[in-house]
Amino acid sequence: MMDATNPSYLYAATNHVYRTTTGGLPAGSAGWTQISPDLTTASSVLSGGDFITAMAMDGHDTIVTGSYGGRIMLTTNASSASPTWENVTGFGIPAFSSSDYSGNPWITSLAVRGISVWATIGRVGGTAFHLMYVPLAAHNWQTLDGDPSQGSMSGGGVPLWIAVDPADADTLFLGRDSGGLAGSDGGVFVCGNCGGAVESPFTFWARVGAGMPNARVDAVTLANDGGSLVAWTHGRGAWSIVRKTKLSASPSPLDFGPQTVGDPPAQLSLTIQNLGLKDSSGLTTSISGPNAADFSVAAGTQPYLLSCVGGTVGALNKCTFLVSFKPSAEVTETATLTITDAQGASTTVTLTGKGGHPAVSFNPAAISFGSVGYRTDNVLYATATNTGTGPLQFKSATVTGSTDFSVAGGCLGGMRIAPGGTCQLFVEFLPRSVGDEAATLSVSDNTAGSPDLIQASGTSVQSSVTVTPSKLAFGDVLVGTSQSKGVTIQDSAAYPYVSDLPTGVGAPYSANDNCSSQIAAGSRCGISVTFAPTTMGEVDQTMTFTDNSTTSPHQIQITGRGVAPSASYSAAGLTFTNQRIGTISAAQTITITNQGTAPLHVGTIAIDTGPSADFTATDGCTGAVAANGGTCTIGVTFHSPTPGRFDAHLNVFSDSFTGANPEVLILSGTAVGPEVSLDNTSLHFGVEGPGQTSLGQTITVKNTGNADLVISAVGSPTDFPQTNTCTSAAVPADQTCTITVKFAPTAAGQRNVLLTITDNGISGQEQVFMSGTGFGASVFQRLSANMSSAPSVASSGPSRLDVVARGQDMALYYQYSTDGGLNWNGWNRIPANMTSAPAVTSSQPGRVDVVARGSDNALYYTYTIDNGAHWVYWQRIAANTTSAPAVTSSAAGRIDLVVRGTDNALYYTYTTDGGAHWVYWQRIAATVTADPSITSWGGRLDAFVRGTDNALYHTWSTDGGKTWAYWQRISANMAAGPASATWGQGRLDVFAVGRDSNTYHTWSTDGATTWHYWELVGGFPLSSNAAAVSRSAYHVDLFGRGPDKALDYDYLNPF
Repeated sequence: MMDATNPSYLYAATNHVYRTTTGGLPAGSAGWTQISPDLTTASSVLSGGDFITAMAMDGHDTIVTGSYGGRIMLTTNASSASPTWENVTGFGIPAFSSSDYSGNPWITSLAVRGISVWATIGRVGGTAFHLMYVPLAAHNWQTLDGDPSQGSMSGGGVPLWIAVDPADADTLFLGRDSGGLAGSDGGVFVCGNCGGAVESPFTFWARVGAGMPNARVDAVTLANDGGSLVAWTHGRGAWSIVRKTKLSASPSPLDFGPQTVGDPPAQLSLTIQNLGLKDSSGLTTSISGPNAADFSVAAGTQPYLLSCVGGTVGALNKCTFLVSFKPSAEVTETATLTITDAQGASTTVTLTGKGGHPAVSFNPAAISFGSVGYRTDNVLYATATNTGTGPLQFKSATVTGSTDFSVAGGCLGGMRIAPGGTCQLFVEFLPRSVGDEAATLSVSDNTAGSPDLIQASGTSVQSSVTVTPSKLAFGDVLVGTSQSKGVTIQDSAAYPYVSDLPTGVGAPYSANDNCSSQIAAGSRCGISVTFAPTTMGEVDQTMTFTDNSTTSPHQIQITGRGVAPSASYSAAGLTFTNQRIGTISAAQTITITNQGTAPLHVGTIAIDTGPSADFTATDGCTGAVAANGGTCTIGVTFHSPTPGRFDAHLNVFSDSFTGANPEVLILSGTAVGPEVSLDNTSLHFGVEGPGQTSLGQTITVKNTGNADLVISAVGSPTDFPQTNTCTSAAVPADQTCTITVKFAPTAAGQRNVLLTITDNGISGQEQVFMSGTGFGASVFQRLSANMSSAPSVASSGPSRLDVVARGQDMALYYQYSTDGGLNWNGWNRIPANMTSAPAVTSSQPGRVDVVARGSDNALYYTYTIDNGAHWVYWQRIAANTTSAPAVTSSAAGRIDLVVRGTDNALYYTYTTDGGAHWVYWQRIAATVTADPSITSWGGRLDAFVRGTDNALYHTWSTDGGKTWAYWQRISANMAAGPASATWGQGRLDVFAVGRDSNTYHTWSTDGATTWHYWELVGGFPLSSNAAAVSRSAYHVDLFGRGPDKALDYDYLNPF
């Protein structure tokens, strides 16, 4: 395709568009440049791929392309270095359809001019589509199928080429195939209103010329001056036709018929059509002939056509003239109208008309209505005949005499009545009084004898009717419902019946009248009255209505009573006093009395608001409760397993018209008796050696009831000796006694036993679970310190323990032992200002790594390799944390770190270069409520946190922290964050401080698949999180801050 503004610019297309600015030389990529992406559907429509089959250009920059599969793309900066392309396939143009596929490309041709784009699609019977392009807007294509009433392309051909007139963007030429080897649908078609800046409401297509062979038209071109059109057929050569104008007029001749001499001019429309392929311009008109002076021409328009005179009529377009005729004599007149354009085409129309004068006669000359019903509407008419030679036209009518007569419609509708024609003059008689009436009708028209007088007369007579019944008695009607009754009016056969709307009817009555319009004589109609009471009581009214009968007005007596049930209750509630706990009271009753005038129906009864299980209701009100004093009862009992006062609501649902629904009755009950409350239901003593006795643990027994509690016995196994203050005397209400238990194992092994308390409470016996282990010695040490945080511990070598804690001055303090905790070197101060407990690990033998939170909530890291003599300068790890950190070393030279963020989730990072660089924080979804803990074994990371329910939660990673397992819940009631350690494959030991400040221990030997029941670590109460490390197999060292802020140390061996 060549750029018409610069022949050096050539464009070619595959599935891309290529451009050359040198006329295509040199050949190949050196002379051609790709200027588009893939502009096709690729393989989304055609499995074998898609390619561009049509391309059109306007000016130097606008190019539109279409593909075999149906995609249309457009650019408006084609000459730029990198044109931008927009998909304008949009809406309205059919998508590729295999069922409509004709073997031709789906986009067979394109044309573009300004903002107008035209496309044809390769389906049988297809036509063209038009788009008015707006950049980056919704692209809505309009079909150009044509208006069958004006001209369209019918048949089965496929449109193959479209071209736009270079001088007129409204004119399109389309070539299509013949619709098969023996088809007759080929040829060239033209549309004169198929484009431009404004869409036409419908389009007009016509076949161009005659004489062409019935062959496929592959292309249509126009000469640059637009003077000739060439059709390029498939195998039958090129065919040319010269474009010219051709005028025709319709209707011809134009006959005005008879017209009245002296009336305003009559006007008729004359349509001029340009049947040529060239625009017709400079239209002029002339009128000649013997009566030319009585005819004239004025320009006119129709919504979709052009103004004719002096204007332009496009190829295959139309316009209209308005031609006027005003006769000067009572003769037949003729003239000739000639229309000529500047291109030399012309056409003539014969104009005819006849002048005359109208005359009128009426039949009958007088209108008599005879006897009619009083207040009824009656209509008669007189036929007016034009007995003259010119059109007759009536103007107005007036009435003198009785005002019950009037003239309307018919002849007065403004019509022109031709000579010999007729119309009806309608006269209406609506008598408003009884007796004889008469009037004179004066009718004005365009005759010489106007006005014409017509006499009208009639007699008004009252009707005779029968009204039944004279009373409407509704009786009892339930409030909230309605009933209807009717009054029937039977008219006599003499005259129609007319009535007014009834009066005197008001709430709770309403009337629906179907008699208010006129009904035929002898007919029947009715008035429906509805009674819808909203209150109880008698309501009487009188309904009055007037009509055209001799017995008017009529009065109907209406009576009715609204009835409804009305429930009253014998009490507003029930009270139960001093009911022994665990027993059921005697039933109390509430009586419901129906004081209303209709049966009462009690629906459901329900107890809510409070511990409703303490009250039980028995419904004795099923079925209907008789009106005017009928009764039923509801029984209620009270029972409570615990002492105290209990309140509830008894809700009674019914259809009572009065009161609330539900009716709410107050229930109150007081239960008496002792009740046992234990402050601890499990005791865990940890490990004690044979012959040793643990410290005592105390159970406080409280009587939360309201009667004396008598404890008759406390039973405890031999290894758990007990003393108590409970069996010596009764325990009054709200008082306590104590039971103290110790663990004194007489043999090795785990003990899981029950302590029993026998009493006069509702259960009769309480139980306390107790556990202890009869072996596993522990060595307890207390190291002098004044700690302000929990400690942290690591092992940087065999038998070595490294402990770090925060002092009261917010600095960190460090000391170590090289003989498994038997001897310690003393505290060494590490200058700092930390806001959390420290975390310590050993990433290399002989190296101690420390992390803590600073005052800016970031983390800070340091380490020592010379037993704490020197510490490297603190390194800041960017973060915004809300807990102490936890660290471990999952591989030599690696430090793994977790901490809680501001969103309470857990965050993880690590370093493999001695803390010089830390990887980006990874978020582990959670809601953490205390300091976390982390340990590692075999390259696996195990993290532990406390959840919102104070239970222990565990997750792990086996790929270096890239992914983490779902959280595992381990039942607990923790008062602080956990501590964790490991000393073998699959072995995990976790320590937590309970709500009693004691330290508890659980462990897993199968990598957290199962966990051992929590055991108490005896004699190790803490005021901080615990800290744990394993310096060798089968050995865990446990540290914590004691109640006196000193460092407490213990180890467990064996387990």
